[in-house]
Amino acid sequence: MNKAFCQTLDLLTRLCNDSIQYTVTRISPKYVGVDRLSSPKNIISVEIGDEDMKLLKSIKRDEWITALHDTKKDWAANLLLYTLYEKDATTFIIIKTREKWVNTYKEEDIKFWEKILK
Repeated sequence: MNKAFCQTLDLLTRLCNDSIQYTVTRISPKYVGVDRLSSPKNIISVEIGDEDMKLLKSIKRDEWITALHDTKKDWAANLLLYTLYEKDATTFIIIKTREKWVNTYKEEDIKFWEKILK
């Protein structure tokens, strides 16, 4: 078994809703062309080390989907995916707990990630 695979498995094992720390940050518009600005958006930043952030990029689609359906990892997995893909996180200004997310946006987010993840 290669080292990266073992580290990825360890990261998924450590993934836990209770310990994830994050912030929502407003990103200002940027120039995306000579005369075009991008839209402002809110992004999630998760408190995670650089090495773990690199490992997140190697997690396979099926592993993410499994984590999103695991009641002990779903919230954390979703926040990490928002971080990795810099998906607009405006809803997380209002939705600040797992319980609120489960009752409002969990199914919508899972459907989104099922389409996006490869």
